[in-house]
Amino acid sequence: MTDPGQVANEARAKMFWGDPPQEVLKFLLINNIPRQEAMEIVRELTHERMVQMRKNGLIKIFSGILMICVPIGGWFGNMAVISIKIFAFMCMLGLWGFYRLIKGLLMVIAPKSQHGDVSEQ
Repeated sequence: MTDPGQVANEARAKMFWGDPPQEVLKFLLINNIPRQEAMEIVRELTHERMVQMRKNGLIKIFSGILMICVPIGGWFGNMAVISIKIFAFMCMLGLWGFYRLIKGLLMVIAPKSQHGDVSEQ
């Protein structure tokens, strides 16, 4: 018989790797975890995944804001001494920051809509 603690750890890994809750529930049921207990584990893991997604989203929001400030600072800084290539790079960094800001906002507002591995978000 499989150790219930080990099964719960594997279920957590599956959830954080992006498996849907129904698949994790099936995995728990296949490994002889009672249905009520399995549903509770899936509920807890779903909540834990949402909390982690929101944390990752906040990190993206703040880093995105900082990246957006780079070209703004370059523009209002001493533009005369910055070459056009460096300023173009700063603008690309700012655009990437804007993407991170939007992605982070989506992760905070709707964490369930994010798919895939939590560590890659």
